Amino acid sequence: MTTQPRRRDPVIPMPVTRRGKIFFALGLTAWFLVLMLPCALFWLASGGEVHLQHGSIPESGVHPFLKIGTVMNPDARGFQITTSTITNQSDTALCVQTNVSYALWQSRSENPNTSYCDCYTRVEDQWQSASTISGACP
Repeated sequence: MTTQPRRRDPVIPMPVTRRGKIFFALGLTAWFLVLMLPCALFWLASGGEVHLQHGSIPESGVHPFLKIGTVMNPDARGFQITTSTITNQSDTALCVQTNVSYALWQSRSENPNTSYCDCYTRVEDQWQSASTISGACP
């Protein structure tokens, strides 16, 4: 007489309902992101940066969609977070609002955060810088 192997219950039972499957997938994704966080912090600490660019604006390296990097100066240590958005756009003019924020754990200045607005005009199918304004775009 042969015996059937005993069936083991899974450690994490799979959900049966659609809602349960969605929450399971979201939880699994969140757990993966938590596990990858030390790798991202190590990358930033070694001098790397996370840089996402806009595709259709002039000087996209100066105006990143999102840029996260580390600041390791004698006067300040922490993270620099730069974001930019297109505020005014037409066929002949374009203004880009750039915000630079800092999350510092060591600093000698009170508030190093800043924002500025770069406006461009189109001349013969090329964007040329027209003005730079400190603060918000008009």
